[in-house]
Amino acid sequence: NFYNFTWNCPGQTGTITLHGDIATVNGDFTVVSTGSGTLMARQNGDGTTLNLTIGGNLNVQGGTLDANNGTTAATINLAGSYNETGGAFLCSGAGGLALNFTGVNKTFTQSAGAINTANMSFTVNSGASLTLNNGLSVGTGQNFTVSNNGTLNCGTNVISGAGTFTLSSGGTLGIGDPNCVGLSGSSGNIQTTNRSFTAAATYVLNGTVPQFVGVGLSGFPVFVQNLTINNSAGVTLGITMTVYGTLTLSSGVLNTGTNLINVTSTGAAAISGGSSSSYVNGALQKAFGTAGNPQSFTFPIGDGSNYAPITLTSLNVTTTGSLTANTTAGEHPNVSTSGINANKDVTRYWTLTNSPSGIVASSYSATFNFVSGDVDAGANTGNFVVRRYTGGWSTTTPGTRNAINTQATGLSAFGDFAVGEPAIDHYVVTAASPQTAGTAFNTTVTAQDIFNQTVPDSTTLVTLSSSTGNAQFDSNGDSTFGDNTKTLSNGAFSIGTKDFVAETVNLIATDSNSKIGTRNGMIINPTAPSKLAFTTQPQNTTAGATMAGVVVQVQDLFGNNLSRGGTNVSMALNGGGTLNGTTTVPTAANGSATFSTLSITNAGNKTLTASTAGLTSATSSSFTINPAPASAVRVETAADGSGTVVPAQNVTAGNALTVYAITRDVSGNFVANVAATAWSLPTKTGGVVNGDLAPAVDSKSAVFTGRVTGTATVRATSGALVTTDSGALTVVPGAATNLFLTLPGQTFTNGIGNSGTVSNQTAGTPFNIVKLTATDPFTNIVTSYTGAKTIGYTGPGGSPTYTTSVTFTNGQSSNTLATILLEAETTTIAATDLTLAGIPSSSLTVNPGAFARLQLLMPGETAAPGSASGKTGTPAAQTVGAVFNVTVNAVDANWNLISTNDTVAITSSDSNALLPANAALSSGTQTFGVTFERAGSATVTAGDVTHAGKTADTGSTTAVNAGNQTITFNSPGNQTYGVAPITLGATASSGLTVTYSVAAGQATVSGNTLTITGAGSVTIQASQAGNADWNAAPPVSQTVSVAQKPLTGSITANNKTYDGATTATIATRSLAGVINADVVSLTGGTATFADKNVGNGKTVTATGLSLSGADAGSYVLASSTATTAADITATGLTVTGVTAGNKVYDGTTSATLNVSVAALVGVTSGDTVTLNTASASGVFADKAVGAGKPVSVSGLTLGGADAANYTLTQPSTTANITAKGLTVTGVTAGNKVYDGTTSATLNVSSAALVGVTSGDTVTLNTASASGVFADKAV
Repeated sequence: NFYNFTWNCPGQTGTITLHGDIATVNGDFTVVSTGSGTLMARQNGDGTTLNLTIGGNLNVQGGTLDANNGTTAATINLAGSYNETGGAFLCSGAGGLALNFTGVNKTFTQSAGAINTANMSFTVNSGASLTLNNGLSVGTGQNFTVSNNGTLNCGTNVISGAGTFTLSSGGTLGIGDPNCVGLSGSSGNIQTTNRSFTAAATYVLNGTVPQFVGVGLSGFPVFVQNLTINNSAGVTLGITMTVYGTLTLSSGVLNTGTNLINVTSTGAAAISGGSSSSYVNGALQKAFGTAGNPQSFTFPIGDGSNYAPITLTSLNVTTTGSLTANTTAGEHPNVSTSGINANKDVTRYWTLTNSPSGIVASSYSATFNFVSGDVDAGANTGNFVVRRYTGGWSTTTPGTRNAINTQATGLSAFGDFAVGEPAIDHYVVTAASPQTAGTAFNTTVTAQDIFNQTVPDSTTLVTLSSSTGNAQFDSNGDSTFGDNTKTLSNGAFSIGTKDFVAETVNLIATDSNSKIGTRNGMIINPTAPSKLAFTTQPQNTTAGATMAGVVVQVQDLFGNNLSRGGTNVSMALNGGGTLNGTTTVPTAANGSATFSTLSITNAGNKTLTASTAGLTSATSSSFTINPAPASAVRVETAADGSGTVVPAQNVTAGNALTVYAITRDVSGNFVANVAATAWSLPTKTGGVVNGDLAPAVDSKSAVFTGRVTGTATVRATSGALVTTDSGALTVVPGAATNLFLTLPGQTFTNGIGNSGTVSNQTAGTPFNIVKLTATDPFTNIVTSYTGAKTIGYTGPGGSPTYTTSVTFTNGQSSNTLATILLEAETTTIAATDLTLAGIPSSSLTVNPGAFARLQLLMPGETAAPGSASGKTGTPAAQTVGAVFNVTVNAVDANWNLISTNDTVAITSSDSNALLPANAALSSGTQTFGVTFERAGSATVTAGDVTHAGKTADTGSTTAVNAGNQTITFNSPGNQTYGVAPITLGATASSGLTVTYSVAAGQATVSGNTLTITGAGSVTIQASQAGNADWNAAPPVSQTVSVAQKPLTGSITANNKTYDGATTATIATRSLAGVINADVVSLTGGTATFADKNVGNGKTVTATGLSLSGADAGSYVLASSTATTAADITATGLTVTGVTAGNKVYDGTTSATLNVSVAALVGVTSGDTVTLNTASASGVFADKAVGAGKPVSVSGLTLGGADAANYTLTQPSTTANITAKGLTVTGVTAGNKVYDGTTSATLNVSSAALVGVTSGDTVTLNTASASGVFADKAV
């Protein structure tokens, strides 16, 4: 025995056999290295069976461990875990190996190395538990067995192979594959050829991704002993499953879909677990017996999102059977008839079904659990009720209620269950009857649901009303009636009510959901007599006519009619006039008094007042007494008849007076403002005319506007009605506003103004203005305008003289108005005292006097005839060399222009001035051009050549500024860099010499010679500095565009290996055509091959070439593109994914390749290159048995549109050649007489090997052969 056993022989070259001497290793059995050899564990030479017990782990880290016990079975009992991180573990013996796992919570892990299980069987012993961390293959004829009380947890790992998997009764299988166990064994955790599952086992679904238990699970029973759901990602049933032991819900949701999970055990512990993270989404069926009443049980159910279990308590089962529970998210399809408020409920419902063959319960309570998200906003869970549905709804008795569950008690039947606040279906309205008008009483309103149960609502606002609209309500108890809405308090309220009308009335309660309740037939009786009221109001009547009957009624305080006969009621008139007829009438038996003989003569709006002793008086509504038919039409002052006949009066000229046509009846009552048949002025004097009266469009009124003094009366005519005219209207002048001026040859007439022909006057010759007259706007002389006035005059030009102190008598001037005008013109004269508006006179012609002198006007001066100097303005400064015009006029003594053709001569104080030739005046005027030639100041004089006696005129002294000169400079034209020197030619308008300079650009200038030194833009400036008489000339510039010199560029390119792109690399660049020692080079550019494919001497094109260097700016590339040639060579590819299959020794080196996942490595993205594997073949390095033997691959080729751009390197791989199994024939045993032993005598003389490969040398050693009977019995 050993505690730990470790084999580490790196230098080992052969097989070392442990002949069974190691029976027990209490610790770990570890193989680190066997060099190139093998460590073999097998039986002793005496034929005993190898039986190795390992108390710790079996660790294979390197080398080869072969549990080869020959033809006798070998057994390893492993209490620890199996860990393989390298090397190889196998059993090459024909007897095989039984590897038994005996430890608890152990693992099977193969992170590297190789394990050959062809001759191995595996067993998870009773009490042991094993977790697979890797897949495992079970060979042909071999087994993987989970024993009773043994546990195998597969995780997502697969047990495969041609062997057999057996789950024994009482065993436990942990399944983590998404498909659990597949139908054909091609999917799921167990994929062996033969599989045996028992219903008497425990199945644990513990994957980490959603799992599906589907239809047709080969060998997987739909009836199981125990089922555990431990998958947080959830499990879905595609079948109905029955658990007759325990359903454990540890983690995750079990989704049954349209199926169900049936637990047949009646015990409360038959289902364990259940929480918000572990429950059944779908139908859960559970069996219940009659023992243990009363019972309690929770169905751990929910939907796809939330856990919503049903808890049963006080369950008394009278007949054994099953009960199925599930819950559904959303409103019950028939919730509208449940009496539950669908807006204040739990948006899910629960179902308990006991058919077929279900339990019978005499009573039970059920608590329905939900989450806060199921509850409608605003719902009060404290008011929740439970309703049961089985084709129709029924009520339940509420139990405990809180925010997440509601209980129903006293149940005995099953069905659908909905939870929520009861919905108001109607209201019950109660109040005592009869009541007295105006006396308050209480009305009670109670909300009830469809089952006539009180709804404990405390949020709904209820509105009270009455069928007649007369009832009033006081909801807040402040004795102020008019607030008719009130909120329910726990389903009811009382409200103060009052009706002031004696009547039979219905009281009505309604809410915003159109729910209603009515108290029918409320009787309201009247109170004691209190007042009078008009029940028939007085009607409009014609003045003097008998009015229609007026009725007055005896009423109580609230206007209810009372029966009371014999009460005398008196009537009085309000509004002026006399009330005629019987004005006191007794009441009839019904309390009414009728007045039928009343009349009133005065027209207008009236009211009546009824009174009697002891009662409050009543005043009628307003009524109208209309006038009788019209008998006369009058001209009055107001349209509504409130005025009088228009009285005699003064009317100021221009003021408007509006008058109206008014008809009246015989009593003088106003009838109407009528449209007159005609409006007229029957009497008029002075300047009043018919046009001064303007009727309105509707002829109901007219406007009198007198403009000239006089008198008139106004008349309106309407058919044959008697007419009454207005009083006399006298038109009087208005206030003085205007001042008229009368010229010689004219007279002034009142109301008309000036008339007659005006006499012409001569400039400088005195004359008298005839008269000044003050008038109103209509030319009426205002006689009140008198006395001395200071008058101003406007109109004529020059410097005239007037008489400004004027005396007025009765509105007109009374003194002589002497006047002298100096400017010859046609004009008007206006006079004003600065208060009155001066009215311009008629047109007056003033003629010039005799020709007396010449007048010379310099530029900037303007003729001003009639003034002292005869001109205005300041002479404008002149410039040397610039011609200007002077104007010469022939004028009289007051500078008025005279028409003459005299010849005029021009002279100047500037002796060098350029003067015009003598010229004749045209119509007394002429212009002459003069040019000064010296800076400073100068004058110009005009003399009359024709009449030497006429006075000459020297113009104003004028400043003379230096002259402005200009330069004419023509462009030498655009050039190209390298051109010969250029001669420039520019001239100045003054004749002075021009100089040159280079303002910008690459050039030099000497005298008038320009030399270009570089490309670009060159600006040359021409200048002239000026002298005492000439200002410097504005410089003139010419810009010459100097074009760049064209150059030709060339390149070479580098060869490259194919990369799927056309990009190329430029190797060298050169230029041709550079001048002298200029610094310029070819740079930049992007090069591309003509295409991406492999080839020699392929065209390469460079684009985007450019110039650089200090002098690059003076040059330009003739083309930014250049071409050359270069090579593209093929790219090498490798292959991955080619594997060779292991094989049993057959005496050849042939290998079978697996190329299904073969793939090329190195293909450029986007290229079409395929790997042809049809001719692929593999060959082992030799035919001998061995692990990891090299296999050479050949025959792979390339295909596809881009294959020519690649070369292929053939891959290599490795595979195992395992020993070929042989059998023996010809061995017989001799019969014997019973001797109490099992020993047998063999005959091996004909023994022969079967299966040796042709050409191989293999012999059968029989010297140690022995035989044993199965037992000693005959």
